[in-house]
Amino acid sequence: MLRKSIIVLVLGLLLAAPASARKYKGDDTMLVSPYVFFTGITGISLTIHTEVDFSEVVRESVVLTGAGTEAIEPYLLKRDNRGNLVAKFTADDVSTIVEAPRTTLTLHGTYGDGGTFELTASIRVW
Repeated sequence: MLRKSIIVLVLGLLLAAPASARKYKGDDTMLVSPYVFFTGITGISLTIHTEVDFSEVVRESVVLTGAGTEAIEPYLLKRDNRGNLVAKFTADDVSTIVEAPRTTLTLHGTYGDGGTFELTASIRVW
């Protein structure tokens, strides 16, 4: 009986793992941290993780837009341990492009071959 329970538990964990481990909804989305942004707080940054190959991106072309038409530039671009683009933005800059209670952020950029990408994610704003 104990052995059957362990087998059922292990199978359940294996089946649930892919759904809980998934970070991205598709090629046109990004993971934003924190996903709840508090305006007026200084000293933090907004980090965006993508599935865009860092080596293919023209770094000077990467900008973030939100509510309105203003675009902000990242203070840091780097690759993660999988070679994908990670962009960091200051809280002061992000505060200029978000509106409560929710804002859709779009990360824009250009590939070295001339193609472009636009990744979107919605965050809560307080």
